[in-house]
Amino acid sequence: MRDIDRIMIEGFIENLNKGDLVDLNRLIVDRIRILDQIKTSENMSGFYRGAWVIFRKTDGSKVFGRIEKLNKKTISMLTNEGHRYNVPPELLRNLE
Repeated sequence: MRDIDRIMIEGFIENLNKGDLVDLNRLIVDRIRILDQIKTSENMSGFYRGAWVIFRKTDGSKVFGRIEKLNKKTISMLTNEGHRYNVPPELLRNLE
């Protein structure tokens, strides 16, 4: 954001009463949620049920599995050993 835009926005906010600030906050929170949903949808778009994927656990080990379900925020996968994981799409990589 440019400095002039920030100054104008700060001036606008300073003139709002509490009710207006609460309404503005609701609009901002709603916008952030929409942006998060768009990002999640973009991250999920490269995956489909049945695809083979891989991710790294926090200990650095690799986990291979097949996608079972695309959830709202995560992807459910099942390994050959029968372990189930719900993984954010940004941590997964396609193997195919």
